Amino acid sequence: MDKYNFFLNPYIDASFTKCPKCEGKTKVKKLPLTIIMDKHKRILNLNKTCKYCHYCNLLIADKDEVELFIKQFLGVNAITEKEYFIAGTLDRKVYRKMAKEGGLSEGPLHGASFFKNVWEFTMQPSGWHPR
Repeated sequence: MDKYNFFLNPYIDASFTKCPKCEGKTKVKKLPLTIIMDKHKRILNLNKTCKYCHYCNLLIADKDEVELFIKQFLGVNAITEKEYFIAGTLDRKVYRKMAKEGGLSEGPLHGASFFKNVWEFTMQPSGWHPR
C-alpha cells in the first residue's frame, strides 16, 4: 500500500518548516524508513524523525542524517546516493517486532509501504519549485 510522497532533502540549510509544494506548515513525524542497498545486498530500517505535510502527504528526510546512519552501519567513510534507495516506510508494529526479535521471518520487505512518488525540489529566487 502506497502511503506517502517522499523528498530526500539534500539542502543542509533548509529545515522545511513549510512544505515546499503547498507552503503549509509541516509537522514532525517519526517512522521507520526502508532503505535498500543493492551493492551491499542489505535492507535497512531506520526509525527516523522527518518533516511531514499532511496536506500533500509529503515526508521529508534529511539526506545528511540518513547517509551518516548508513556510513556508521557499514563502517565506511563515504557513501554516494547511487548506493542506496529509500523505498518507503515500515509498519511500526513490524518494526518493533523486528527490533525485539532481531529480524523478520516473513521476508525483508514484509510490512513495507512503498512511496507513491519521490519528489525533488530546487530553490529558486521565487521559492521552491519541483525539479
